[in-house]
Amino acid sequence: MAEIDFPRGGKSVFSPFEVQQGKRKVEDEGLFKTNSSASVKNVKKAKNTSFTKAKFKDLPADELSTNVDTINISTYKNGVSVLGIIKEINQLDIAISLPGLLTGYIHISQISDKVSRLLTKQLKSEDEDGEEDTTSRLDLNSFFQIGDMIRCVVDEVQVTKNKHKRIKLTMDPKVINAKFKANRIQAGMILSGYITSIEDHGYIVSFEIENLVGFLSQQEGLEFAKSRDLDDLPIGLPVNCIVRSIKEKGRLISVGVSSEEVLKAKAHEGMKFTYDTLQAGLYVNATVTKINPKGAQLAFLGGFYGSVTADHFGETKSLVERSKVTARIMYVDQKSKKIGLSLLNTIINGQSDVVPLEMGQIIEDAAVVRIDKSIGLLLQLNDNLKGYVHISRASDKHLDKFGKQYKLGSKHRCRVIGNSLMDELAILTMQKSVLEQQFINYSDIKPGTLVMGKIISLEDFGILIQVTDHIKALCPSLHMSDITLKHPEKKFKEGNKIKCRVLTVNAKRKRLILTHKKSLVQSPHAIITSYDDIQDNIAAHGYISSVRSNGCIITFYNNVHGFVHKRNLSTQYIENPESVFFVGQVVLSYILSVDGANKKLNLSLKSPEISSSSSSNLKFNRSKIVDVNLFRATAEGLDVLMKQSGLAASIPVYHLSDFHSNCQALINFFLLQESVNKEVNSKLLKQLVTVGKTKSSVIVSKKQSFVDVVNNNSAIQNFDQLQVGLIMNGFIKLTMDYGCFVEFPNGLVGLAPIGLLSDGFVDDASAYYSVGDSVIAKVTDIEHERKRFLVSLRLSDYLKSVGKDNAKIEMLKSFDQYLDERNIVIQALESVYDFPPSGILIGELVTGMIESIDCKHVTMLLKKGQKATATINFDNVNFRENSSVTARVIDYDLVSRTIFVSLHPDMIHYGNKQFYKMHKQIKANTSTTAIIELVNGDHVVCRLPDYKNVIALAPLTQYWNNAKTAHRNYVIGSRYTASIERVTMTKIILYLLKEIVDESPKVSVGQVFDAKVESIRQFYAVVKFGNTYGNIHITEVVDEIEDGKSPLASLSVGRSMRVRIINIRNRKSKTRKSIQIECSAKPSVFQLSTTALEAKAKETDENRNKSILEKFKPGDNIVAYVHSVRSFCIHVFISRNIKGKIFGLHASKNENVLRDLSSNFKVCQAYNCCVLQNSTDIIDLSIAYPYDYKFDTGCIIPGRIINLVHKLGAVVQLPLRKCGVASLTNISDEYKEDITTMLSAKQIVRCYVLKISSDYKKIDVSLRASRTDHESSDEVVDKEIKDISDIANGEILRGYIKGVSKKGVFVALSNTITGRIKIKNLSDKFIEDWASKFKDGMLVTAKVIGIDLETQHIELSLKESAVKGTLVTNETSTIKAEAEKMSANDDSDMESVNEEKETNSVKRKRSVPNESRLKLSSAFQWSSETHVNCDGKTNDSNETDESQSDTDDSIEVLSKTQNKRRRRAKDKAEEEEIYRTELALVNNGNALETPDDFDRLVLNDPDDSSTWLQYMAYYLQTAEIDKSRDIAERALKKISFRESQHLLNIWIAMMNLENLYGTQETLLKVFERAVQRNNPKDVFFQLSRIYVKSEKHDLADKLFQNMIKRFNTSKKVWIRYGQFLFERKKVDGARKILQRSLKSLPRRKHLDIIIKFAQFEFKFGDHARGSTIFESVLSNYPKRTDLWSVYIDMVIKGGDIDQVRKIFEKAVKINLSSKKIKFLFKRYMEFESKYGNEESIEHVKQMAVDYVSSQIDKTN
Repeated sequence: MAEIDFPRGGKSVFSPFEVQQGKRKVEDEGLFKTNSSASVKNVKKAKNTSFTKAKFKDLPADELSTNVDTINISTYKNGVSVLGIIKEINQLDIAISLPGLLTGYIHISQISDKVSRLLTKQLKSEDEDGEEDTTSRLDLNSFFQIGDMIRCVVDEVQVTKNKHKRIKLTMDPKVINAKFKANRIQAGMILSGYITSIEDHGYIVSFEIENLVGFLSQQEGLEFAKSRDLDDLPIGLPVNCIVRSIKEKGRLISVGVSSEEVLKAKAHEGMKFTYDTLQAGLYVNATVTKINPKGAQLAFLGGFYGSVTADHFGETKSLVERSKVTARIMYVDQKSKKIGLSLLNTIINGQSDVVPLEMGQIIEDAAVVRIDKSIGLLLQLNDNLKGYVHISRASDKHLDKFGKQYKLGSKHRCRVIGNSLMDELAILTMQKSVLEQQFINYSDIKPGTLVMGKIISLEDFGILIQVTDHIKALCPSLHMSDITLKHPEKKFKEGNKIKCRVLTVNAKRKRLILTHKKSLVQSPHAIITSYDDIQDNIAAHGYISSVRSNGCIITFYNNVHGFVHKRNLSTQYIENPESVFFVGQVVLSYILSVDGANKKLNLSLKSPEISSSSSSNLKFNRSKIVDVNLFRATAEGLDVLMKQSGLAASIPVYHLSDFHSNCQALINFFLLQESVNKEVNSKLLKQLVTVGKTKSSVIVSKKQSFVDVVNNNSAIQNFDQLQVGLIMNGFIKLTMDYGCFVEFPNGLVGLAPIGLLSDGFVDDASAYYSVGDSVIAKVTDIEHERKRFLVSLRLSDYLKSVGKDNAKIEMLKSFDQYLDERNIVIQALESVYDFPPSGILIGELVTGMIESIDCKHVTMLLKKGQKATATINFDNVNFRENSSVTARVIDYDLVSRTIFVSLHPDMIHYGNKQFYKMHKQIKANTSTTAIIELVNGDHVVCRLPDYKNVIALAPLTQYWNNAKTAHRNYVIGSRYTASIERVTMTKIILYLLKEIVDESPKVSVGQVFDAKVESIRQFYAVVKFGNTYGNIHITEVVDEIEDGKSPLASLSVGRSMRVRIINIRNRKSKTRKSIQIECSAKPSVFQLSTTALEAKAKETDENRNKSILEKFKPGDNIVAYVHSVRSFCIHVFISRNIKGKIFGLHASKNENVLRDLSSNFKVCQAYNCCVLQNSTDIIDLSIAYPYDYKFDTGCIIPGRIINLVHKLGAVVQLPLRKCGVASLTNISDEYKEDITTMLSAKQIVRCYVLKISSDYKKIDVSLRASRTDHESSDEVVDKEIKDISDIANGEILRGYIKGVSKKGVFVALSNTITGRIKIKNLSDKFIEDWASKFKDGMLVTAKVIGIDLETQHIELSLKESAVKGTLVTNETSTIKAEAEKMSANDDSDMESVNEEKETNSVKRKRSVPNESRLKLSSAFQWSSETHVNCDGKTNDSNETDESQSDTDDSIEVLSKTQNKRRRRAKDKAEEEEIYRTELALVNNGNALETPDDFDRLVLNDPDDSSTWLQYMAYYLQTAEIDKSRDIAERALKKISFRESQHLLNIWIAMMNLENLYGTQETLLKVFERAVQRNNPKDVFFQLSRIYVKSEKHDLADKLFQNMIKRFNTSKKVWIRYGQFLFERKKVDGARKILQRSLKSLPRRKHLDIIIKFAQFEFKFGDHARGSTIFESVLSNYPKRTDLWSVYIDMVIKGGDIDQVRKIFEKAVKINLSSKKIKFLFKRYMEFESKYGNEESIEHVKQMAVDYVSSQIDKTN
């Protein structure tokens, strides 16, 4: 058609292409805004230019001269839209093949908000359940498939630790569709979205575009699911959709997801794309505008330009300018306006004609077809496939450019290391090192193979190892070494080579797990990788992966594992394998049987040699000397073979030496595989003695005391040789409550009664002796008939027999033996651990850096990398962390392999030469002074001030038998007189004689000192003035303090302060006397006279406390210090010995604070409080409310739900000990069936005060959000009716049934307004037994049919004809069904007749005595509602049927001649009389005034214990104790035996009664009866509470002693006793209880009770001890996040913020599951948000980011 010219306007002379081109030009130049009108206008102005006159063939040269953009890493900038193909699907991310031979990664959190929410919900669910749910875990394989083409946006290009660049992508529709508007969407467009919900007829698709939602039909959705092997489309599934149609003014679009349809959908000019909305993946028609060797430039969509690289020409090799092509956009950079396209068939049609090569395949003759200078080579691999070699992979040497050997057509040998799906190219390497590699892919590696790798990094979870360029592996921390490495960073350094063995390979997930355990890597035994290749009786090394109560699971390679029953673990019987074996331990196991089909493997740790060497036939007669060969070491001892007989034997740990510390060091050494060698056997396993026999082996001992006795033939051979007074060496065989059994050579066993264990009082034998302890015993009594004998272990008995001199000689001889054994252990440890380190000898000076200072303990890092510890026992300390110091080595701990040093100035002021020179000047058999520097194991390290502080050693005890308790006698820094016994070149041996005690300084009350803070405990600070120590209680630090601050926080160790002594107490213990000096730093105390302070100090605690309490009057303001928070109550200190309590509601007016008191009120924080009530035992305080505070109607206050009554509402505890009631209609703005279920007991709520009685005893409150929250946007569904005027006739209302009588149903419309529904208005049809259909508390919807303003009566109707949807309850259908069954003929007449009969009946008789008047459904009152007591019990205040009849019928029968005033007065009087009568009958507190009233109540419900208890209380108020006892006895007879709890309540009440009004004898009689009739443990607990509450602490203690004997396997009993002792400040006794409990309780309960006692230490005892217990437990259970959480909470309450951070830092570095580490990071962040600053918060965030990155790297 010819072009028409319109000179005066009209149709444009430009084609659409030219118009769009003009727009693009203006847009590119950035001169004007890109709107259509402006663009067209500008085009018209340029009408005469060459551009506007030109057609397509005359395009300007500047547009066509654009270079073809090379695709490389710089192309991928933030925000670039890019197309990719999925090449790999991992657990947490997907790998995307990108153009340019690159790979990007989409993390699971970058798929969509829906997927992120699903993932969060899954992790939260796992956290709550406590274990990972792998079955329901979000699986990316259900969302994606390899080869899927997806659109994404570059999120970040990250630089990794290895300085590689990693492209992070996102496919979140919120990012992809950010520039789209709903009104710009057109049919045919392709949009990225995700399935957000599944509906009945299809699926809802979200595109994250405002005001736009998509709908996908069910049929098409199921077809798409079937094509992807899915049953249905999962929620969150990402989909690319084609817009089919647009509905509802652009808010709803119909979409399709057919892969073929989406792939072929073309974009056109009419879709009006801009650079902002142009996306990768669009399929377009394009025109070639320019061609050069690097590629071509295309024009498309009316003015857009993009480039195609030569690699993406595909089959269209012969492109010519102006030719038409179809292309797909690969990337769009909106900022630089660069667009890349592709013509490859793979990208356009989704089908590749090229078959990719396998990873690792070697191509022998690949020809060079293109050389990209300084970039890479393009090689022809076969007819259809090409590959690319980057210049960095062309050679092992670095190349700057390609040489002549790489000319065009030259052929080379190369290897495939990857495939680029987007470029249809193989990624190649020509490096010789890679060509020769054994492994190129994960599938090439087999389990059990030895591999060499290079350490990438050392992480908390293990070692990351680079096996090859493309294969990474993990050596878990469990497999780093055979032993636990304290400092793995010293052994494993980045870049070092490491040799490992492959444990498991998962080629699909690219996971390779290695082990570096030396015993596995160098194992000469069989390598087990499959159940099919296993033969019986072969030996193989494996590691323990699980320890159970009945045995262990041993894991080999490729996840092959077997089970070892505990009978096959050792020649000794092992009761609890968990105490002997540990996870990760390498063991040599023997195959007993294998079931390959069921993958079952039966193993044994006993060799066939051991099994055949049974000792069952050996009869043990007497002890003899034997030599043994070591077979295996376990935590409980050694399995050995006796050389002479070949029989199996065992050496328990405690038989390795006479000295406990040597036993532990030896067993730690033997547990290593490396320790099994001839040298150790020759030194340590010669000259042993047989001491007994078990079922399977002989017991052998290495105790030198036994060996010497047997060698000298001085052992008693049989019972007949025993004589009274005989001294024998033995060991503790068993400890009991009544004493210890001692075993001697030749199997003789005697009893040492508890009275003969020590010269002091012994109440617990286990506190003095442990099984296996070596002892010296004296025979005291022999019973020949029963062949029993008694022995004494007392020092006094031993000294009487042998004398002090001989005892000293024997002890020194044993001490020499101890040191010899210790030297052998040191030599053995040097060969394995390199400990002690070379160059660090005892007595040498060393330098190091202080790592940490904890009170008086200093941890140092020596120059050679070893750690050392020192104890500060001197003044003028000025050490700081990270400072360099000089110290002298004084000893080694061979168990923990720790170096002990001294920092004392006197120890380091002379050099090493002077130290050794001084040895020559010391002579034996002389006396000197010794100062204790260290107590270590079984010896004491001293320094000799007379000899320039040379180091000397002394035995810990003068007598073996008190070795366990001897360390208590020594205090570091104490001085002793000592005799020098022996002097060698390396050692000085002392014998300590007597402690040199300085005279106590003379101090008195009132003295003032300048003191220095020594330590800070939980509730007090220890100060030192001179050589005297005192303590300052938290209440004695300051006079005034800001709320929430702790006075102890202002103190620090080493700070000087002025103190005044206010009291001196004499303390006595079993071993020593001491004084406790109480000080004060309060300014007010310094103003008191000394006379006043002395007078106070002379008073008894009771009188002093009484005088203090008398000073406090209600309304007084005082400062209180938080002691603990529990049971919604804050317990506080007011003074050192006086405590108070703050009820939860009195702590704050903020509901959020009240919901979590423990987090908002920390221990030791100070608060200014008001005294509410002062009693003799405790003071009731308030922080939030003054004493005279009164809340008025209309105020909003916090409350706490204390009871929920289904029929009535909620009972709410209010501040100032008031109580309120929220009726059913005042709980919510929307009525619901069972509305009380919306609340829960102890819930904190906001209350609006509606009405207050004059005596403040009855308070009505509302919980409606419309009342309590003025900013609430929630709709008020059921309006609040404040007055009858708020109701209109004919209005439909909802309410709750509150009463049912013969006159109808009464409905509460509000707490003050009630309506009546007559029987005739209940239904349109007759209902049989209608009363049973309407229950109290039922929610109903009714219509108002009558309002009497004068009488305030409201008539309602439930008739279906009046109200549709009669009942909003489950009863509705039942009522309707009943109505339909009955005939409705003449209903109204019947109703009238019935009413007349009832009226006449009421006139004749006011009440029917046979009918109960206590039932809620029996009456109704107009002016009052059911009353609820503050204790949460209901008093159903209802009227009777007859009374109601009077009220109703009185209106009908009154004469019409009576005037209106009289009629109203009569009605009112009758109603008030009915109300008073009903209230008197049902109020069980105030109105029950006679025994008859109570008799009626208990007759009505004899099984209710609360009624009987009120009956008992009635007689107690009248001081008739005997009658109260009689009532209790009646209750026990009347209450059914099935009501066990109610019966127990009566027994508790009887015990309370006897405790208060009876004697101890009568109380115990009731208690004994209660124990017989109830659960004994429950009764014991109740009596203990009674004793404690009444402060009968001695009786409580005796009762607890009885309980732990009777219920010794009950964890609760031990915990309660421990808590009782802690609360009484009997800390030592409580700690003993813990030790005793561990011997009685099953092992499964040990952890719980240890943790509980650790918490008690924090609350009542020593924080440091509590921390030590937690650290010890967590070292064994590091993955128990619940324990970490409890530990952290305890330390937070203690206020040690730095310690909390250290714990967090330690916890988050443990190898935990993602859910657990997330929990810890979340807690860490919450902690820093509250206590830290921006820097600390950022530190936590960075740690979390590093963790996630490490996990991703690990996954990849």
